[in-house]
Amino acid sequence: MNEHPLRPGAWIYWLAGLLAIGGVVPGAILIVSAVKEFASAPMHRIRVPGEARIALEEAGEYTIYHESRGANGEDAPRPRSVEGLKIFLTHDGAEVTLHEVEINERYTIGGRRGYALWRFSVNEPCKVRLVGRFDRGKGPAGGTVTLAVGRLKSMRFVALLLGGILAAVLGVVLCVVVVVVGLVKRSSAKSPRPGRPCPPPPPAV
Repeated sequence: MNEHPLRPGAWIYWLAGLLAIGGVVPGAILIVSAVKEFASAPMHRIRVPGEARIALEEAGEYTIYHESRGANGEDAPRPRSVEGLKIFLTHDGAEVTLHEVEINERYTIGGRRGYALWRFSVNEPCKVRLVGRFDRGKGPAGGTVTLAVGRLKSMRFVALLLGGILAAVLGVVLCVVVVVVGLVKRSSAKSPRPGRPCPPPPPAV
């Protein structure tokens, strides 16, 4: 009697599909959540030269961005657009220390583009007064620029985005591996196997 290996049934393809869905669906949810959270972050916008009082609802670090209205906006987020810009930030009359952003940090949200200029921190929810002006002879051709103050939580956005991508990729990879293993086993099961050799006849007496 010939021996044939057990052929995997349709369940292995169901398993592959479940693995793909189990990775892609949570991954997509993480990616969409990251984009929505990033896009809905509250931003306070101020035209400078000028001043404004800004209510900060959380303690922590905030960033001041130079913001444009898109690729064709007159306030293009380039360093030369804010040449000569001076910002003064105070809380209850005390100066709030500003730290210049040394990395190239940008964002695009709803047709707006931002370029990070300064960071500052507050120890509690409060209101701060921001005053902006340009040195004499400096400033954009349009006369004013837009500054945006907010907390975009870039690291959280990157973590959620990468987590979603990794989950989706892992699900697809596991699906492919299971399908390949199933195909190999089915192919092996279909291959003819040699039967057992017949024993030699007994010697004649």
